[in-house]
Amino acid sequence: MSQRLKGVLAGQWFDAGLHREVQAFAHHSLRRTTLSKATEGCRVEGPSQNMWYLYITQNHNGSFYTGITEDPPHRFQEHRRGKGGHYTKYNPPKEMLYTEEIATKEQAKKREKQIKRWSRAKKEALIKRDLVRLKQLSVSHD
Repeated sequence: MSQRLKGVLAGQWFDAGLHREVQAFAHHSLRRTTLSKATEGCRVEGPSQNMWYLYITQNHNGSFYTGITEDPPHRFQEHRRGKGGHYTKYNPPKEMLYTEEIATKEQAKKREKQIKRWSRAKKEALIKRDLVRLKQLSVSHD
């Protein structure tokens, strides 16, 4: 009998027993993927199906795009194919620069809204994980 696993990211490797590796291709973290008998009893490490991610991409025109998703690799591919966003349809992403794991969709939406209001310099500091620069840019000059 095959085992159903949730939350397997595209291209994630896991041990399938007897030192055999199987690559699972799931197109979405909520989509159920039925794997062969070789995977029974395997522990798959990956994101929880309830976890949300904030992501920042750099587009071909040099701009940044900020969004949220449950499956960053899948969402990135959707954007590259011109699906899932008006802006990225005409300005496709070149690379995923940053992801941040967030517990709930509501929190992810709040964080997305916050970061979308930031300056480019502040987003660059976040992407580089430069906390000193990020704090400097966050200080009010009133």
